Amino acid sequence: MGIDFFKVEDALKEAYMRGETRFNAYTVAFWSNQSDILAVNNYLLSKNGNVLEARIEFLCDENNHPTGSIKFGEKIPPSITCHICQNEFIPSLEFSNIIFNFSNPLSRSSTKQEKKKLQLVT
Repeated sequence: MGIDFFKVEDALKEAYMRGETRFNAYTVAFWSNQSDILAVNNYLLSKNGNVLEARIEFLCDENNHPTGSIKFGEKIPPSITCHICQNEFIPSLEFSNIIFNFSNPLSRSSTKQEKKKLQLVT
Protein backbone atom coordinates (compact mmCIF):
# COMPACT_ATOMS: atom_id res chain seq x y z
CA MET A 1 0.00 0.00 0.00
CA GLY A 2 2.52 2.64 1.09
CA ILE A 3 2.41 5.84 3.07
CA ASP A 4 3.00 9.53 2.53
CA PHE A 5 6.29 10.01 4.37
CA PHE A 6 5.94 13.79 4.30
CA LYS A 7 2.63 13.63 6.17
CA VAL A 8 4.11 11.22 8.72
CA GLU A 9 7.11 13.51 9.24
CA ASP A 10 4.82 16.54 9.63
CA ALA A 11 2.73 14.65 12.19
CA LEU A 12 5.89 13.71 14.11
CA LYS A 13 7.12 17.31 14.07
CA GLU A 14 3.79 18.54 15.42
CA ALA A 15 3.79 15.82 18.10
CA TYR A 16 7.31 16.83 19.09
CA MET A 17 6.29 20.47 19.41
CA ARG A 18 3.27 19.47 21.51
CA GLY A 19 5.57 17.56 23.84
CA GLU A 20 4.08 14.12 23.17
CA THR A 21 5.93 11.52 25.22
CA ARG A 22 4.37 8.18 24.26
CA PHE A 23 2.70 7.10 21.04
CA ASN A 24 2.36 4.14 18.71
CA ALA A 25 1.96 3.50 14.98
CA TYR A 26 -1.85 3.68 15.22
CA THR A 27 -1.65 7.15 16.74
CA VAL A 28 0.84 8.43 14.17
CA ALA A 29 -1.24 6.93 11.34
CA PHE A 30 -4.28 8.77 12.69
CA TRP A 31 -2.37 12.06 13.06
CA SER A 32 -1.05 11.77 9.49
CA ASN A 33 -4.22 10.34 7.89
CA GLN A 34 -2.50 7.10 6.82
CA SER A 35 -4.30 3.76 6.51
CA ASP A 36 -1.33 1.37 6.31
CA ILE A 37 -0.48 0.89 10.00
CA LEU A 38 2.22 -1.69 9.29
CA ALA A 39 4.03 0.68 6.91
CA VAL A 40 3.82 3.49 9.49
CA ASN A 41 5.16 1.13 12.16
CA ASN A 42 8.06 0.05 9.93
CA TYR A 43 8.87 3.67 9.14
CA LEU A 44 8.87 4.57 12.84
CA LEU A 45 11.09 1.57 13.59
CA SER A 46 13.52 2.79 10.91
CA LYS A 47 13.98 5.92 13.06
CA ASN A 48 14.77 3.90 16.20
CA GLY A 49 18.01 5.03 17.80
CA ASN A 50 18.04 8.25 15.81
CA VAL A 51 15.01 10.50 16.26
CA LEU A 52 12.83 7.97 18.06
CA GLU A 53 13.26 5.38 20.76
CA ALA A 54 11.22 2.21 20.26
CA ARG A 55 10.12 0.27 23.32
CA ILE A 56 8.13 -2.88 23.97
CA GLU A 57 5.43 -2.23 26.55
CA PHE A 58 4.01 -5.29 28.28
CA LEU A 59 0.38 -5.68 29.24
CA CYS A 60 -0.65 -7.15 32.59
CA ASP A 61 -2.06 -10.62 31.91
CA GLU A 62 -4.82 -10.09 34.43
CA ASN A 63 -6.21 -6.65 33.47
CA ASN A 64 -4.35 -5.61 30.29
CA HIS A 65 -2.80 -2.66 32.13
CA PRO A 66 0.17 -1.29 30.18
CA THR A 67 3.01 -1.85 32.61
CA GLY A 68 6.73 -2.19 32.26
CA SER A 69 8.67 -1.61 29.08
CA ILE A 70 12.07 -2.41 27.64
CA LYS A 71 14.03 -0.89 24.79
CA PHE A 72 13.33 -2.56 21.48
CA GLY A 73 15.78 -5.46 21.14
CA GLU A 74 16.52 -5.88 24.87
CA LYS A 75 16.07 -9.21 26.60
CA ILE A 76 12.60 -9.78 28.06
CA PRO A 77 12.70 -9.94 31.87
CA PRO A 78 11.56 -13.18 33.56
CA SER A 79 8.71 -11.44 35.39
CA ILE A 80 7.08 -8.03 35.85
CA THR A 81 4.84 -6.70 38.60
CA CYS A 82 1.97 -4.55 37.38
CA HIS A 83 2.30 -1.08 38.88
CA ILE A 84 -1.50 -0.72 38.95
CA CYS A 85 -2.87 -3.99 40.32
CA GLN A 86 0.38 -5.49 41.73
CA ASN A 87 -0.15 -8.72 39.75
CA GLU A 88 3.15 -10.46 39.02
CA PHE A 89 3.25 -12.04 35.57
CA ILE A 90 5.57 -13.49 32.95
CA PRO A 91 5.83 -10.93 30.12
CA SER A 92 5.07 -12.12 26.61
CA LEU A 93 5.39 -10.52 23.19
CA GLU A 94 1.89 -11.83 22.52
CA PHE A 95 0.59 -9.35 25.13
CA SER A 96 2.64 -6.28 24.30
CA ASN A 97 2.65 -3.06 22.32
CA ILE A 98 5.42 -1.32 20.41
CA ILE A 99 5.52 2.25 21.63
CA PHE A 100 7.71 5.18 20.68
CA ASN A 101 8.99 8.36 22.24
CA PHE A 102 11.38 11.02 21.05
CA SER A 103 15.07 10.44 21.71
CA ASN A 104 15.55 14.07 22.77
CA PRO A 105 12.20 15.35 24.05
CA LEU A 106 11.60 19.03 24.58
CA SER A 107 11.40 20.07 28.17
CA ARG A 108 8.08 21.47 29.30
CA SER A 109 9.82 24.78 30.02
CA SER A 110 11.07 25.27 26.45
CA THR A 111 9.77 28.48 24.97
CA LYS A 112 7.79 28.60 21.74
CA GLN A 113 10.70 30.41 20.13
CA GLU A 114 13.11 27.58 21.05
CA LYS A 115 10.67 24.98 19.78
CA LYS A 116 10.44 26.72 16.39
CA LYS A 117 14.23 26.62 16.02
CA LEU A 118 14.46 22.86 16.54
CA GLN A 119 14.42 20.49 13.57
CA LEU A 120 13.07 16.95 13.91
CA VAL A 121 14.41 15.52 10.65
CA THR A 122 18.02 14.38 10.85
